[in-house]
Amino acid sequence: MKNFKKISVLLAFIMLMLFAACEKKNNDVPPPPEDNLIYITEHITVPTTWYEGKIYIVDINGDFNIGALLTIEPNVIVKFLKEDQRIYISNGGVISAIGTPEKPIIFTSPNDDFHGGDNTGNGPTPPAPGDWGKFYFNNVSTSEFSFCQFFYGGGLILPTVEVIASTIDINNCLFAYNLGGKHASNYIGVVQLDLANQDCQITNNVFYNNVLPMSINANINIDNSNTFSNPEDSLIVNAMNGIFTENYTIDVNVSWQETEVPFVVANGSGLRVESNGSLSLSDNVVIKVIEGSVIDLVNNPNFGILNSDGPGVYFTSFHDDSMMGDTDGNGTNIMPMNGDWDGIRIALNPLTYADWPNILYD
Repeated sequence: MKNFKKISVLLAFIMLMLFAACEKKNNDVPPPPEDNLIYITEHITVPTTWYEGKIYIVDINGDFNIGALLTIEPNVIVKFLKEDQRIYISNGGVISAIGTPEKPIIFTSPNDDFHGGDNTGNGPTPPAPGDWGKFYFNNVSTSEFSFCQFFYGGGLILPTVEVIASTIDINNCLFAYNLGGKHASNYIGVVQLDLANQDCQITNNVFYNNVLPMSINANINIDNSNTFSNPEDSLIVNAMNGIFTENYTIDVNVSWQETEVPFVVANGSGLRVESNGSLSLSDNVVIKVIEGSVIDLVNNPNFGILNSDGPGVYFTSFHDDSMMGDTDGNGTNIMPMNGDWDGIRIALNPLTYADWPNILYD
């Protein structure tokens, strides 16, 4: 009996040692990849969902093509590895990215360790504006971004979201640390809608620490719900803080209501209000015009601009920082001067310009 007990104790000791050895060996093996980290290496050709709580790393050379419905659930983080890549939505592609206030969807740099941690193994590499490219919508059905956050976009091609012959709804989103800016003679917004359909909805969004926040088709209605500064520090704005348009004509009835930043006529040929269109301004709206350009009401002199003499409404030079701050991005290096722009033209024969008291530096 004593021998049996000794053998039992010895076997138990051996099993304990084997278990400890196995446990040590298993601890020496690197942990498996995180279940929530997913690499995207193929284009999207069938309806696809990116699921809540996951981190998606887009690792595709050239354009990343989205040719079907991509549904992105709340609390998803997407990081793009390629600096100048277009996320190209075409041929039936649609994005439905609907986050919540508590669980936003985040699009960001691969170097952004603050969101999702160091997923690329490159250590503490600081993210920077332009680390990834842009969403590029080309002649597709309506896509929607709601409660999304866009950081460090713009790549070598300046916008973060560009829309061509398409409609997009962007609401309750944050854009920070993106590019945009002047490229050759063009003014390009982080959200670039110059060639977008006129029924785009851009509401309740926040823009700060970007270069140029927004450029629009002049026929898009803009309300007063967007914010162009950091809600926690109103002094943190955008370098070229305004809503720019390079469209030449307004040929529908359109309303511009934003009063935190000015609208900027950025087309060298000016902005013309056609007889079948009108531009309605809210009180305190400011319109700035780039050098040598004009606002043309020749085809619509009586009703072209509604509330043109409203309280706080001004038409002024692109360089007039006294009106809603620095919009040209030059600080005080360039001061406004009489003759900076051509004024508001109301007749051709004889050539006549409006002499309203709220027209400055023409």
